[in-house]
Amino acid sequence: MAAGFGTVSIDLIFARPGQTAASWSAELEQAAGLGVRHLSCYQLTFHDETVLGRRLRRGEVAAPAEDLQAELFFATHEMLAAAGLPAYEVSNFAGGPEHRSRHNLKYWRHLPYLGLGPSAHSFVGGRRWWNRRKLRLWQAAVDGGLPPVEAWEELDRNGLLLEMLMLGLRTTDGVDLEELRSRGGVDLVADNREVIERWCASGHLRVEGGRLRPTLRGLAVADALAASFELGAGSQPIKRSP
Repeated sequence: MAAGFGTVSIDLIFARPGQTAASWSAELEQAAGLGVRHLSCYQLTFHDETVLGRRLRRGEVAAPAEDLQAELFFATHEMLAAAGLPAYEVSNFAGGPEHRSRHNLKYWRHLPYLGLGPSAHSFVGGRRWWNRRKLRLWQAAVDGGLPPVEAWEELDRNGLLLEMLMLGLRTTDGVDLEELRSRGGVDLVADNREVIERWCASGHLRVEGGRLRPTLRGLAVADALAASFELGAGSQPIKRSP
C-alpha cells in the first residue's frame, strides 16, 4: 500500500488441521488490521493426490469437525463485515465495490475469459478449455506449433443455466432473474415457486430487486441451494480431448 497500490489483497485458508476458532480469529484480526481492502478466505479442501490428502488417509492429520468448520465460516463473515470488509462472494471480502476482484467477477458472472500458460482455463460461449498442466508437455506443444490444450467441454443450454445459477448463488448479488430469462428462457421463480418459498422461509434466500439473493446462511450451503432447483431436462457437459 505504501508503494502506491490502491488495492492490496491477502489470501488465507481456514479449517486447517489443528486450527481452533480462537487462533483463526486472531489471524483474521491481524489481517484486517493491516489495512488491506480485499481478503480471500478459502476453506481447506483435502485432495486425494496431494501430500496432505495422503496424510489424511493415513490418519496422520485430521480434518476439523463439521460443526467447527461451520463456526469458522460464520465467524469469518461476521468478523470481516464488522471490520468494514463485507463478503461479496462466499470466500471473498472487500472494503467497497471498487476493491472487488474484477478478474474473479468474470467467472462468477459467466463472462468470457482467456487463460494463457500451463493449467490455464478459458471460457467463451458454451465452450471451456484448459491447457496441459505439466510445463514440459505444454512447452512441447507450443514449440511444435500446436494448441497446448489438455481437453475441453461443450455446455448445452441447461448446463449453462445451471452454472449461471450455481455461480450466482455464491455471490451476495445473487442471480439476476431477468438475465436468466433472457439468456435461457427460464422463469426461475414461476418454475420453482415452492423451492424458493421453502428456502426463503428457512432464512437461506430472499427475492428482492429482481434478484434471488442468498443470505449468509444460504452462502454456507450455496451448492445445495443450486442443486434444489429445476431447470428442465438436459444433457451433461460433453468433455472432449483435442
